[in-house]
Amino acid sequence: MDSVTALLDIPRITPTTDRRTMDVFLTSYSSHSSVFHKSDFVFLHYETDPAFTMHQPIPVEIVYDDYDGVVSSDSIFNVYGVGKNLQESLDDYFMSLKEYFEIIEDSMQRNSSDEAVFKNLSRFIARR
Repeated sequence: MDSVTALLDIPRITPTTDRRTMDVFLTSYSSHSSVFHKSDFVFLHYETDPAFTMHQPIPVEIVYDDYDGVVSSDSIFNVYGVGKNLQESLDDYFMSLKEYFEIIEDSMQRNSSDEAVFKNLSRFIARR
């Protein structure tokens, strides 16, 4: 048996008014210790940023750490955010996503291979 076993429970998606939904609960257990880590997935969609707009929500994994707080990350762009609580972590994630957008947007001038990355990123986020 592997040292880590993952259990997935995928309930039906139910949209909420704030456009953040918990859809997947991932619990991992290491046989080398008795520490449990709880992960949730949310669909993040910010509408209040004055400089950026989101075209569609991004699936973001939320990992709760009993010692250090909360980490939010995505597996599409490998962007992450951290905070003492969920809101701080999501706000930091969105700030990092905007910075990533600006970096890729700027680097397209020098590196044409970033055009595909920017095109994919632009499916989710763009300047207003």
